[in-house]
Amino acid sequence: MITRCFFTGLTIAASAALLVGCVPQSDHISALDREQASADQLPAIVYADSGSDIDASTTRLLLQQNGNKYFAARPASSEGFCMIMYASDEVWTSSCAGGLPMELAIQGHGSAQLVADSRTLATDEWVKAADNLYIGK
Repeated sequence: MITRCFFTGLTIAASAALLVGCVPQSDHISALDREQASADQLPAIVYADSGSDIDASTTRLLLQQNGNKYFAARPASSEGFCMIMYASDEVWTSSCAGGLPMELAIQGHGSAQLVADSRTLATDEWVKAADNLYIGK
């Protein structure tokens, strides 16, 4: 009887562990948890052109490299994430979506993917450039 209880308890504990592993993790970007610094603010042209899509108080600079700036943010009116890839006042793009990953590209400036904290891209096409950010090769 004791043996049976032990195995039953072990089976229940193992099943619970397996079920916990099956529960999808929500997307999270740690950079969005920190205080916004002046470097995290988008250039004025992006705010002017994107209207109210992006919550200005949530923008965070993830990386500045080769003349490009990569930002993460929250949408102004819904759950999810925004990604902004900025090369200049004339050359930039942004997108908001309900989940991750998301990818942006600018011709002549490359491509980038915004990913959740728990995600890594195991592919030869992308290189990790910063937390939550992969740059296309």
